[in-house]
Amino acid sequence: MEQETNQTNTDSFVRQVIQQYRTKLLDLTNRNPLINFRHSERSRSHIRIVDAIPEKLFTKLINGDQLSFEALPDPEFIPNDEKTPAFNSLLRQARSGDQSYNNAIAELGPNPSHRQRQKVERLLRNRIREKLGLSNFQPSWDPAKRARELCLNPDYELPKDNGQIAQSHGNLKIRTLYFSEELDRKLGKLRNDARVLEKDAGFNALFCAFGFLEYFKSDASEERRFAPLVFIPITLARVLVEQRYSYFIESRNEDVEINFALGELLKEMSINLPPWEENEEDENPLSTYFDCVERTIADQRDWKLRRHITIGLFTFSTLAMYKDLDPQCWPAGVELEQQPVIRSLIAGAGTDDLQYAEDYEIDALQETEPLLITDADSSQHSAVIDALRGKSSYVIQGPPGTGKSQTITNIIAAALDEGLSVLFVAEKMAALDVVKKRLDAAGLDAFCLELHSSKTSKTKVAETLEQRLAYQPPDAEEHLLESNGNALLEAKEGLLYYVNRVNDNAGDTGLKVYDVLLGSAIREKLKNKLPDPLVEARLDDPLGISPHNLIQMLDAATTLETQMQSLAKFGKLHKNPWRGIQNIEITELDEARLLDSFSKWNDSIKILL
Repeated sequence: MEQETNQTNTDSFVRQVIQQYRTKLLDLTNRNPLINFRHSERSRSHIRIVDAIPEKLFTKLINGDQLSFEALPDPEFIPNDEKTPAFNSLLRQARSGDQSYNNAIAELGPNPSHRQRQKVERLLRNRIREKLGLSNFQPSWDPAKRARELCLNPDYELPKDNGQIAQSHGNLKIRTLYFSEELDRKLGKLRNDARVLEKDAGFNALFCAFGFLEYFKSDASEERRFAPLVFIPITLARVLVEQRYSYFIESRNEDVEINFALGELLKEMSINLPPWEENEEDENPLSTYFDCVERTIADQRDWKLRRHITIGLFTFSTLAMYKDLDPQCWPAGVELEQQPVIRSLIAGAGTDDLQYAEDYEIDALQETEPLLITDADSSQHSAVIDALRGKSSYVIQGPPGTGKSQTITNIIAAALDEGLSVLFVAEKMAALDVVKKRLDAAGLDAFCLELHSSKTSKTKVAETLEQRLAYQPPDAEEHLLESNGNALLEAKEGLLYYVNRVNDNAGDTGLKVYDVLLGSAIREKLKNKLPDPLVEARLDDPLGISPHNLIQMLDAATTLETQMQSLAKFGKLHKNPWRGIQNIEITELDEARLLDSFSKWNDSIKILL
């Protein structure tokens, strides 16, 4: 009874913690741009669209059209009164003789922008106008004013389709309130940030948002909030045209998304955000959805649907996890709080069973050896065995370059060979790519489906599934398989024989065979420094030399080396005064007799000389 109570309490605790984590994944505060989006002309994370009909632009993207950005043409720089021969003559003289102009040009540096040169040029032209009695002229760089000069609507509140499509709305252009240089900077930064997110985190964060809900948190609140409503996943690319980049967007052919975070917030206010419903018979789904939203908010004070279009970075990565952690998404019998790994992570687990993994004897396994497609040492091979044996809680640790991704590759391949399915998850896209490339190199690409990369659009997934269905394994010739298998077994037996022999004892020496071989290899280079007789010298019964005998031999060699140092003072052996002496049994008792004999010899030699 007590055990059941503890089990129930643990289940309740785990469910509560999971719900706390789930709530943190869905940020419903003002910090979340999906709840409170702040438009800014200076922001490099989004760009706003003007002079467009949202429904028409939405349809073009859904149909797969490629839409290119069009910058505002620069304002007229030269008025008509500066196009006269007299003005141009003075201008040519001033460009060469006006010191202020030349100094200003020099200060711009070697690579000034077109806008910078125009500003300096404008100052020079205005000085000439002053001499001629003309008023100063300054081109207007106000984007909204310039748009109106070009008969474009600069308002961000976009019109409804009235059935009369203007020529500008029928082409594949996207218009903004930016001149070319600023538009290039914004789109370049937006493209780079989107690519970095996709490369590092593996998800697309670039969307085209249609419609914004202007709302208040409560009836008493005076703070206006803006939240995007409908999203189309897009790609932003560029091509080089006449030494300038031309940017364009197109749909990723993925599902249309609505603002799930906004929907959860509105639920707390007893308002249900309409779901997006796919209806092939509806020729204008965006207009239908906008109408549903307007009917939903009709009773709310000062709430409005703004017909804005914004292209920018919107992060939905945590929303998928939020949905996955919904208890209603889990079938009966496999409740999330009952999962052993999650349970141990949240409620804790005993540490008595924690230990270092066993390294199995590779060549003495009782079961079938696992399939390996890359090299593996004994510990890596043991990790693959543990995975196939169903161990669900173990950690592979190691610094960079120690073969962790290599081991994961082997685990996946071995599991596939056993007919298992594998889900490989990593925080960084780079980790996924490393393993995927190894699997591709081993010919297992046909068994891999990428779920979290740039290849996860509906079209890409459908193409991948089609390739899997059409996959045919390569033809295998039975006699070659048998021949290769026998050759591998023969090579393995030869390697095992060598391994066993080098680990044998080397006679009575106290060494292993590999110690002797290693020592021989290390001293191989010393042969060139030793005389040939010494190199060719061999000991009788070297394997019978015990460690004690070896110590005695080393001591004798040391004594001999010490004695040789005294003999070396005379140089070569024939110069040594003791050469030719044969009696080595002379004692101290013979010393006086020897000295007397030497003295007589010395006297006789003197007489002889």
